[in-house]
Amino acid sequence: MEKTSFLIAAVVLLVLNHSIFSSAITNLTTDQSALLSFKSYITLDPYNVLADNWSTSTSVCNWVGITCGVLLQRVTSLILSNMSLTGSLSPHLGNLSFLSSLDISFNDFHGQIPDESSHLHRLKRVNFEYSNFTGDLNSYSWFGNLPELQYFILYNNGFRGTIGSSLCNISNLEALYLGHNYLQGSIPDEIGKLSNLKILNLESNQITGSIPSAMFFNMSSLQSIALT
Repeated sequence: MEKTSFLIAAVVLLVLNHSIFSSAITNLTTDQSALLSFKSYITLDPYNVLADNWSTSTSVCNWVGITCGVLLQRVTSLILSNMSLTGSLSPHLGNLSFLSSLDISFNDFHGQIPDESSHLHRLKRVNFEYSNFTGDLNSYSWFGNLPELQYFILYNNGFRGTIGSSLCNISNLEALYLGHNYLQGSIPDEIGKLSNLKILNLESNQITGSIPSAMFFNMSSLQSIALT
């Protein structure tokens, strides 16, 4: 009886392991497809960073700029900062469902950030500084649906409009860089909801009006404010 129970348990364990392994392969294939789509939206890669490294002949986890999780082989980080890349963002980027860090700063990415990026619910760090992204900041209401986001850097881009209240719904936010854009209007009172915020950079915009009192009474973590 004990031998039979042991055999049954062993078979169940093998089936579960096979299922998990097969699922990981399938999901990593999804990540690979998303990254290949990202690559296809690059119109200029002068140093052949992606052309020479992002190949289906090797695992996506070995591609330059890519980090995968240790236990679950899924793409968790995409770091391509300062590589002279030019292009726009593929909507399939939103299929990288385990992505926690995204840094494509100091390149020439332009256009609008696709709405599909709202599916990246595990994002903690986003750095798009010194890019050429555009659009009305209020049209990106889905920014408020990124619950894990801690560092959000949109410094030196082409965003217009007002700050809006959707950004104030990112409760875990610790650093928000919106400086050197074309933002207008006042700072929304809802900014007081960002109780974990340490850094707020709004310099070199066209912000007007008074500073909400909530910034002084509700944001005890605040260490730096830039409004020059």
